[in-house]
Amino acid sequence: MFIAVSLVIIVNVKYLMPQFYFKSKKGLYIFLGLLLILGVTGFFEVIVDPFFELEKRSKFTDKGASDLMRKGNFFKGMIPFLLALIGSSFSEVSSFANEKIKEALTLKSEKTEAEMKLLKSQINPHFLFNALNNVYSLSYLKPEKTPENLLKLSQLLRYMLYECNDDRVPLIKEVISLENFIDLNLLKDSRGMKVTVNMERPSEELMIAPLLLMPFVENAFKHSKVEDLKKGWINIDLQAQDKKLLFKIENSIPTVEYTKDSVGGIGLANVKRRLDLIYPDKNKLEISTENNRYAVRLEIDLV
Repeated sequence: MFIAVSLVIIVNVKYLMPQFYFKSKKGLYIFLGLLLILGVTGFFEVIVDPFFELEKRSKFTDKGASDLMRKGNFFKGMIPFLLALIGSSFSEVSSFANEKIKEALTLKSEKTEAEMKLLKSQINPHFLFNALNNVYSLSYLKPEKTPENLLKLSQLLRYMLYECNDDRVPLIKEVISLENFIDLNLLKDSRGMKVTVNMERPSEELMIAPLLLMPFVENAFKHSKVEDLKKGWINIDLQAQDKKLLFKIENSIPTVEYTKDSVGGIGLANVKRRLDLIYPDKNKLEISTENNRYAVRLEIDLV
């Protein structure tokens, strides 16, 4: 009996399931499965156990009753093989489903990682170009301050090229880089632009995805026309408490369209996608435009 049950399981798992069931030939699979059970049951009774229930059958002198007994015993003999077929089928389906889930999760993870690298790669060259351009302008406008700002540029370059390769960086480093980036942008006008910055220095334990906040600051400088000392302005506020980050930035909207520089920004679509990938269900981004004022409010659970 054990050998016959094992035979049903092996044939089902190694041949019937992969060749028919998993190839959407379920009707043929059921037919061949039943055929297998009938064949093994008949083989077991006729060849392996020729005296199957012989004593019980000998008690019946009536031929009809004897035939009925043989049929009943035959169907009873099918039960172990039927259970073996059904049990091995359920086990194989469950294993197959688990493998598909693992493959889907691995594929999703690889796709997400590739998309993250692509999104991050779109950020670095743009910021580096702007920073270099600003220091170049400084060398003409305020040459005496060039060394100080070259140091800020160096820190910014180090952060972008080396420290941003990790999935998470200390929030304090992101804040310092924001400060350096803002200072480099303020070099565009020696008269002093209306830029208010209030960023708390968070604890070194708080971590954040790198270059997540800079696009908002870059967009504010790019679209506010802050160079207009009468109407242009930018307000930046950052607070981090209890592992929650609150970042707010507001800027003026020019009443008259003006020609922006030809170098395109990375776009908010990039930032939104990164937020969805890195902090799913842990971020809240609100963007509003009213009364010549553009406002961004971002909350992130940094846990």
